[in-house]
Amino acid sequence: VNKDTRLDVLLILANVARNSDEFQKEKVRKVLSGVTSFFENFVEKMEGSPSRHGKRVNPELHKAMLLILARAFDYKLKTEDLLELTGGDRRLA
Repeated sequence: VNKDTRLDVLLILANVARNSDEFQKEKVRKVLSGVTSFFENFVEKMEGSPSRHGKRVNPELHKAMLLILARAFDYKLKTEDLLELTGGDRRLA
């Protein structure tokens, strides 16, 4: 499975988690428990990969996972939280 397929799946899950139906959100949370190990491995791999001007080259998977987590767990990020997560990169935030 390539990166684009994984990104598509994460975005589909994020859209399902957008729904206010708690049953659907619970299903997304259950799926997340299986995706967590993939995402952790991916982050470790990305941290060791080359970057452009000190910034991550492909943050799409990071953004999709953050979106799912925020929607599935009804988490509201503060601006300072988002800036911290993006390493101060305002454009990415």
